[in-house]
Amino acid sequence: MTIERNHFLNDFTRFPHWTCPTCQDGEFKPIKDALTIVETGPSKADHANESWEPDWIVERFVDLLKCQNTSCGQVAAISGETRNNICYNDNLFEAPDVEIIQTFAPKSILPAPLIFIVPAKTPEELKCQLHKAFSLFWVDLEACAGRIRVCIELLMDDLDIPTRKQNRKGEEYEMTLHARIEEYGNKKRENADFLLAVKWIGNHGSHANLEGLDRGNLLDVFELVEYVLEENYVGNRQRLAAKASAINKTKGKPKR
Repeated sequence: MTIERNHFLNDFTRFPHWTCPTCQDGEFKPIKDALTIVETGPSKADHANESWEPDWIVERFVDLLKCQNTSCGQVAAISGETRNNICYNDNLFEAPDVEIIQTFAPKSILPAPLIFIVPAKTPEELKCQLHKAFSLFWVDLEACAGRIRVCIELLMDDLDIPTRKQNRKGEEYEMTLHARIEEYGNKKRENADFLLAVKWIGNHGSHANLEGLDRGNLLDVFELVEYVLEENYVGNRQRLAAKASAINKTKGKPKR
């Protein structure tokens, strides 16, 4: 599955049809007349400023979305801020037209839509932490990055990558996540390289240092995580590689 990046990157003039996290089949759509938008008090006071422009307006919104799968019917609450963007349509022969385009910037969605569908065979605790990361994506980039790092630790546990080793003196020591990923790389180098990239972003979250990190960076990380999970819990690549190898061995001739 490819992540629909335009469903998560920008503000929205209308909400995307996000995948429902409950049934993982239906899509969320707004409930009619549920949207409420209110301008804040300080924003109203700013109207008195002689330099005031419409894009100064600060509003909060709340809305309800419902899964369109009739056997599910999950309801999600969404809230955040609106933004008023001034767009000028230049005309060579007339004064430019001014258009105000209102967009919605979600700050919370409960339950959060799936950024990608987690493979069914993924361990339950790992699934749980991924869903928490999906929720934090809207609320706190730092916390989201840290939660993704936890997911990688759980993956290493499930793959039986050791947490302790012995040094040359025979003394046991605790392995870092980096060392555990490198250990995993002895089996699957490409996957390990992907996870190291995920770990670096996770470290930023853990150390409260997210300078320059944005939602696009986190979507990159989620794509890497999705690939590794599919490799381990779906195995499409291995299955197709085995088929290709069998065909190549016989040079395309059918088995007799």
